[in-house]
Amino acid sequence: MTKQKILCGAFALMLIAGSAMAMPADKKKKGQLPEGLRQEAANYTTVGYTQTAGIVSGEDINGEWQLATIGSKTVTEEDDVPYLFFDMKTGRLYANNGCNTMNGYFKLENGKLSFSHVATTLMYCADAKYESAFNAAINDESQLNTTPIYRIGADSFLTLTTTTGKPVMTLRKKNMEFLNGNWRITMADGVKIDDEEATAFFDIRELKLHGNTGCNFVNGTIYIDPQRPNAIDISNMGITRRGCPKTVQERAIMVALESAYTAAEGSTPDTAVLMDKSGKTIMTLERSNAPVEIEE
Repeated sequence: MTKQKILCGAFALMLIAGSAMAMPADKKKKGQLPEGLRQEAANYTTVGYTQTAGIVSGEDINGEWQLATIGSKTVTEEDDVPYLFFDMKTGRLYANNGCNTMNGYFKLENGKLSFSHVATTLMYCADAKYESAFNAAINDESQLNTTPIYRIGADSFLTLTTTTGKPVMTLRKKNMEFLNGNWRITMADGVKIDDEEATAFFDIRELKLHGNTGCNFVNGTIYIDPQRPNAIDISNMGITRRGCPKTVQERAIMVALESAYTAAEGSTPDTAVLMDKSGKTIMTLERSNAPVEIEE
């Protein structure tokens, strides 16, 4: 299992909590998907895609966006992925170009994005292959146009272009916050579960899973692949060893968690599903307000 990506830049770490914001329903509509995003849609078609209506606002771009493409290059790395963090409340920009941390200010007016007072650290990284193009796009002289934000599965995509419409970069936001919190497990690996003690608590900010099989506590590490829509992988799983008559239930829960490949919001409010690599639903979840019990 690839280790979880460690975000560079202390500023972004301080602000990332609660940053991702889903687009309001009244701002969504079907649109003609740009050529560069068609493969992304093909990779995850169960939810389809929508685009923002009207001019992109500060609320739309607020939060952290990872670099998906720049110029003619597609970002394929899983670690040290360049990112931009837009703090709508302060107008501050925090970023990393794959090597150096950057910060400054941004302004969004009538769909046009400009930057000022952009400063960067000056470390040398021999393998930071996007650094030069990223720096050229994000500087005090830059003025970029925003295009409609497309949501594909749980991911949002924002393309920035030159004033003449030439694509400069496409950014991806991972909107997995819907999974945050405590859930009651209602099905696992084909086994129906009616047990208030069978729970899963997802901490997306800390990338940790805590749960209970109905007998034993479970802990694990969450990894969200930046290159895969709706991605979720759970590894480094540990479980307490109390004797339990619910062996079938417990085995089903552990198999489902270990097989999780993607996650999506359910078809009804306060529900969610985990799917395996083939797209088969392997766990169904229902939001729970019960207190969270954690045993390390």
